[in-house]
Amino acid sequence: MPDTNPKRLFKRVGLIAKPGDGRVKSILPPLIKLLQTRGVEVVFDDTCSKILGSSACDTVSPGDENDLVIAIGGDGTLLRAAHELSSYEVR
Repeated sequence: MPDTNPKRLFKRVGLIAKPGDGRVKSILPPLIKLLQTRGVEVVFDDTCSKILGSSACDTVSPGDENDLVIAIGGDGTLLRAAHELSSYEVR
């Protein structure tokens, strides 16, 4: 039976961030806190890891068994995320 608890809809979320955008640094901590308070495991691309400090992050490829990937940035970041995820069986 599927997990219907809305807090557990996504168990693992990957974050992909726009490099060189200072606004990302202020967006990441509250987003991570929001996801973690809902019991979601959060993983990061290299850009997020660099922004947050690599020792605090679990860096993985964005398509590795994530239930959801959030692109933080603009159109270019969204296109980069789509390109990176295209080699995975994302549904």
